[in-house]
Amino acid sequence: MFGAKKLHEFLEYPKSRVVVNSDAEPFAREGKSIFAKFVIDIDINIRANEEVLIVNENDDLLAFGKSLLNANEIKDLKTGQAVKTRKGGKL
Repeated sequence: MFGAKKLHEFLEYPKSRVVVNSDAEPFAREGKSIFAKFVIDIDINIRANEEVLIVNENDDLLAFGKSLLNANEIKDLKTGQAVKTRKGGKL
């Protein structure tokens, strides 16, 4: 958690971020996986199996996890699991 907070502070938006809509916020905070249809913006440089920060539209850190798809797949597919959340909650 400490590392995710530091990265969030250090990296400029949208670097290493997956932005989710308000419907997915509670699930991200609970540490549940993020599905592609809830992603509204993403760093285009994200690759599969990369550590990512999960944020809301205001760039508030909700959780962090590992991307299961690359950015283009997440944007194009709009179905299926996009990020396996490692830790959510009050970060």
